[in-house]
Amino acid sequence: PGLPDAMGVLSALPVPVVVLDGDDLFRFANPAAEIFFQLSQATLAGMALAELIPPDSRLFALLRQVRIEDAPVSDHELVLESPRLRRHGVSAHGAPFGELPGGIV
Repeated sequence: PGLPDAMGVLSALPVPVVVLDGDDLFRFANPAAEIFFQLSQATLAGMALAELIPPDSRLFALLRQVRIEDAPVSDHELVLESPRLRRHGVSAHGAPFGELPGGIV
């Protein structure tokens, strides 16, 4: 048997997984991310994260830190609130995604 398909593995994960490009535009969202954001992959594709989460959110600080350190970074107990989203106690993990300049998974 060959290796499992990477997209199949990502789609099966019960946790939200997204890929953002260097401009924080969504390039990929697994089904759990669609549920988390209550938007389809087609709607998220090309959307700016700042359209869903205020730019002063600690999540953006995490993204900056991943890019500066070029290393994985985690943060916990985040509050993600906007007119479109209300999530408390969120854990976020970001890592460089080398396939896109400035990309993060």
